Amino acid sequence: MKFAIADNISHHDVQTMVQVFFHHMRFEVVDLPPPKGLCLTVCNDSAVLYKDGAKIAQSKEGIVKKAIYNLLVDYTGYRPP
Repeated sequence: MKFAIADNISHHDVQTMVQVFFHHMRFEVVDLPPPKGLCLTVCNDSAVLYKDGAKIAQSKEGIVKKAIYNLLVDYTGYRPP
């Protein structure tokens, strides 16, 4: 999975949240969502998931980690404890 991160958000924080859902994936930080594969873009208080360059899900919360969590719960159907 690739990450596009803006606004001084910690890449480590984003990767830690995503690994709860996708522990088997390799991660890479990019500037823009690529045309192939999954990419999570994160800025301020929102997270957007792209698959093969198309936006497939979005979550906007007051906290970035909560936005990522809610987005990935909706996408995967998995609700970690």
